[in-house]
Amino acid sequence: MDYVRLGRTDIKVSTVGIGTWQFGTEGWGYGKDFTREDAIKAVREAFSYGINLIDRARDGPDSRC
Repeated sequence: MDYVRLGRTDIKVSTVGIGTWQFGTEGWGYGKDFTREDAIKAVREAFSYGINLIDRARDGPDSRC
């Protein structure tokens, strides 16, 4: 996995990230198309490949992320 510096910090982030937008609400499949356990498994799998950049885009006031 390749990493780059995050802005002017000393933090290194992976050049590949994981988006979790659909993890937030039922309208995007949470609880219907996939479970909380599925979401956790996906993030853990990303970590296992060295991905440390997570886009957690909040979907609204009922977001579960």
